[in-house]
Amino acid sequence: VIGELQSENLFAIYLDPQNQWFRYHHLFQELLQNELRKTFSAKDIANVHMRACIWFETHDFIGEAIHHALQSGDAVFAARIVERHCYSEMEEDRWVVVERWLALIPEDISKQRPTILIAKALVASAAQRFDQLISFTNEAELLIADGKGSRGQEGELNFLKGIADFWGGAFEESIRYLESAKLKLESHKNVLIAEVDLHLSIVRYMS
Repeated sequence: VIGELQSENLFAIYLDPQNQWFRYHHLFQELLQNELRKTFSAKDIANVHMRACIWFETHDFIGEAIHHALQSGDAVFAARIVERHCYSEMEEDRWVVVERWLALIPEDISKQRPTILIAKALVASAAQRFDQLISFTNEAELLIADGKGSRGQEGELNFLKGIADFWGGAFEESIRYLESAKLKLESHKNVLIAEVDLHLSIVRYMS
């Protein structure tokens, strides 16, 4: 069918020179979606979105996976996708991508998930938005104190506190938190470990 559409130059708009990726013309897409809603129940449509979500995540199209998880009505699953992939994006210095993902998660979900709050705090730190850094860090700390986080996140919290104190001029407190973070950060979080070493060097010199 797709080959016929291509040969007749109908409805399909190709997105790559190899003609492996395409989208339907937006009017045809709208028609198909209207027919879908007429033919299938909301539950069936949600199941299709979830199948698409899983396919996209499996093939490393994370933004699309988050979109379909939200379209399925499962914002918690969308948040879990962000949690699974945000650190690898940070490692590649794609902070803008992480910030875009985080903005998609409803606030009521974000406020109950320490990993999401910590990711928001890390993005705020990278952008030097220190009021947000402190706010998100405090929210995450309360959740972790209530047992909703993991032990490995204590290192991230100490890192964030150390950064906040560094920019606030509280150098001794910053050193204490950063030294603790260095001991507690998980070994695969290379960017955070490097940031700890960098800020420790600067704050020790300045103090």
